[in-house]
This record gives sequence, structure tokens and C-alpha cells, in this order.
Amino acid sequence: MSYQLNAYRYLRALFEYVEDWSDWDNIIEATEKTFWNTGENATVTCGSSRLVVVGKDFVIKWDYSEKAVQEIGGCKEEFMIYQKSLSTGYSHLLAPIYCIYYRKRFFYIMPKVSKIGIKEHEYKSIDAFVTNKEMEWLKKNIGDLHSYNWGLNENNKPIIIDYACPPSWSR
Repeated sequence: MSYQLNAYRYLRALFEYVEDWSDWDNIIEATEKTFWNTGENATVTCGSSRLVVVGKDFVIKWDYSEKAVQEIGGCKEEFMIYQKSLSTGYSHLLAPIYCIYYRKRFFYIMPKVSKIGIKEHEYKSIDAFVTNKEMEWLKKNIGDLHSYNWGLNENNKPIIIDYACPPSWSR
């Protein structure tokens, strides 16, 4: 079964328990209830503008802070960046993202990526894993490339999982 289908099935089950899609505690409680009723385990994390559910092979994202989305980007911006990347030859650097509309809400699905959060002092920064041309493209199109926004695939190739932020934004 594909990670997209797994994500959709999980989302359907999760939906029954969520009262407030912008409430971190409610989402955690809903994932616990989903686990007890389906056996499907997932974790919840968030960034400045989005909540994220991470399942066994999928990630489901949605925006929870419109103010933050306006400042640093959200799911729609990430989706548009991925769509644009498909014609550039650099889409392999980005985790594919798919948009679904379910029960009057937009959700964004990605494959789960491992080896996230590589510490630059322990290992290497992303520029050690990409060519000069790839790094130029990333700097021009993606902001906020800290180690928790990318991981490595099974071939130790970088995959960026959070690329909604414009390159002009910096912490």
C-alpha cells in the first residue's frame, strides 16, 4: 500500500477525534485515540505555522497559524514550490507533497523521511550532500535549511521536508 493511501486512511480515522485542528493538545489526544481504535501509531510535531502528524511511512501537514503562514509560508506555499520544482530538474531535493481536500479542509501529504536533525557539528551540513548547482538552486528558492528541515534517504541523498519558507527569511 502506498504512503499516500496510508495517510488518507489515517486521516479518516483521526478526523473522528479532532475537535480543533489548531490545538496541539487536541491533536495529540486524537492521535492517542486513533491508536487505541486502529492500532496505527503516529507522533505529532509542529513548526511555526503548521501542525504535522508523522505515521509509519507518511506525514500529514496542515496550517494552524495564519499569521505565521503570512510571515514564513505554509502548506500551500510549500505545495507551489514543489510544483514549480518539477520543471527545474531539482525536485529530487524536495520530499514530494500532495494536497488533498477532505471534509472541507486542505491537508498535505509527504513520504516520511528518516535521518532528520543531523547536527552540523557531528556530521555535515546539507551543502556537503549536494552539488554546487543544487546548492545555488536551494539558496535561491528555499529558506531556513537548518538540519531539522531535511533528512537523508536510504542512499544518503538529502531530502528537504520543510521548504515553505522563502529564501529571504532568516532566523
